[in-house]
Amino acid sequence: MAVHSDPQTRIDERVIESPELLEALDKRANAHEAARSAKGELELRHADVIAELGKHGLEEGDTIRVGTYRITKTKPGEPKPVTFETTPTSRVMIRPLGEA
Repeated sequence: MAVHSDPQTRIDERVIESPELLEALDKRANAHEAARSAKGELELRHADVIAELGKHGLEEGDTIRVGTYRITKTKPGEPKPVTFETTPTSRVMIRPLGEA
């Protein structure tokens, strides 16, 4: 006889049997992983571009053109105070089993 274990995080946890919801969650998880991967790739490629631009002496206020790209380096603005208010909202936390 095989032993089956269902991880349970809370005593009041409910189990919902919904193939549609499970499929939607799987698609979300796949899209989330693809986005994380793409973001990491973008950060690497951006760093490569910044390093290459550094070789060409781009100064603040300069605008250059490279092929179909226009690149402008702006001067940083003056610091300014920022204030805002938040409103309470509920949140939905979605994590695969086994993650904290």
